[in-house]
Amino acid sequence: SNSLAGFDEPCLLDIKMGTRTWTTKASAEKAAAQAKKCALQTGPLGLRVVGGRLRRPGAAADAPMEPVGYQNKRPVEDEAQ
Repeated sequence: SNSLAGFDEPCLLDIKMGTRTWTTKASAEKAAAQAKKCALQTGPLGLRVVGGRLRRPGAAADAPMEPVGYQNKRPVEDEAQ
């Protein structure tokens, strides 16, 4: 089913929360790689915007939706972005 059915212009974000993204059964290599990724991409509160589309604050109502997030090579680093 389409969870966005009925919405005119939905804004979606794929957000990862937390600073530890590996399981206790992960290899040392996997844990180290995930820790490095987290240090580079995750803010001090443990929040990372992986991907999404949204309209920037103050943009016209008919402005196009913009891709954001690490998957789109447009990281969101603060609320002004």
